[in-house]
Amino acid sequence: MSVRFEGRLKRLRQWLEHMEQRVTSELPEEKHRGLEKATLEGVEEYHQEVLKERDSFERLCQESQVLNEGGRGDGGETRAAAGLQSQHQALLRRVRERLRCCQVNLQEQEAFKETLQSTWSWLNGMKERLGTLNSTLGNKVTLEKRLGLVQDILLMKGEGEVKLNMAVGKGEQVLKHHSVEGQEAICSQLQNLKDAWASMLMTSMSCHSRLEWTVAQWSNYQDSKGQLQQWMESVEQEVRFG
Repeated sequence: MSVRFEGRLKRLRQWLEHMEQRVTSELPEEKHRGLEKATLEGVEEYHQEVLKERDSFERLCQESQVLNEGGRGDGGETRAAAGLQSQHQALLRRVRERLRCCQVNLQEQEAFKETLQSTWSWLNGMKERLGTLNSTLGNKVTLEKRLGLVQDILLMKGEGEVKLNMAVGKGEQVLKHHSVEGQEAICSQLQNLKDAWASMLMTSMSCHSRLEWTVAQWSNYQDSKGQLQQWMESVEQEVRFG
């Protein structure tokens, strides 16, 4: 085995050992780290480092073959070079899979954040609308109009449920990529969203019930008033022509 070849073999073996250690220390499993863009960038940089050395292992294998074909080796060079190249390929596959998982996980987390924000925006919009309608003051026409607007909100319940279920589903998807602390935070976010949804639904139904009752009272009042007026008119007629 030539000194030059042995030096390259030693350098690449040490490089592999160092990179394997970095996989454990710098690129821990998904559940032990946050899914942030900085993490993805770190995995991408590591992947580029591993990829950049691929030609070095290929050249080492070629050099080992030249040594054997030239009668300056005993076959050990080829086996050693092939073994290191195999380790490098395994490391590259491992890092590529880690990179793919990291990209998918980050995309899922971004999708969860966007869906969560969209659902909160929808809920807050409904709460603002209810805030302007949650009153029984006014005449019958005003109250009937208000009641119709609350009914429109209740008819949008299905749309809200779709948004809520989508947010919960995406939240459950990202749960498996987080540590216990991260899972607790996501579960808390989802519970707050569910509570806000239930509160909005209860408020809208309560508002609808009170407005409906008040409109009914207005109708009863108008009916009674009409009957009283008719009675008074009939009495007046009797007095006048009696």
